[in-house]
Amino acid sequence: PGRIDRTLYLGPLEEDARVAIAARILPGEAELQAHAVRAGDGETAAQFQERCARMALRQFWESAADVEERPRHPATEGLSRIQVKEKLGS
Repeated sequence: PGRIDRTLYLGPLEEDARVAIAARILPGEAELQAHAVRAGDGETAAQFQERCARMALRQFWESAADVEERPRHPATEGLSRIQVKEKLGS
């Protein structure tokens, strides 16, 4: 346990693999997908996945900012900001 028996090289992703990953993480966002695929040239799978995840989160919070109230965690649903702070002890 804990011993590395083999080394496996995972090089940069080909464009078709980046397209597939971007489509899965950024569904319905053709412009973001295309941008991610172009910007991710030369990245490994883990690097490209991180890029797409960050883009998806940014897109989510930007769209949530357009709504009156941001999505809330079920544990804090129905509580005011003061009640949430008291509950969290901050």
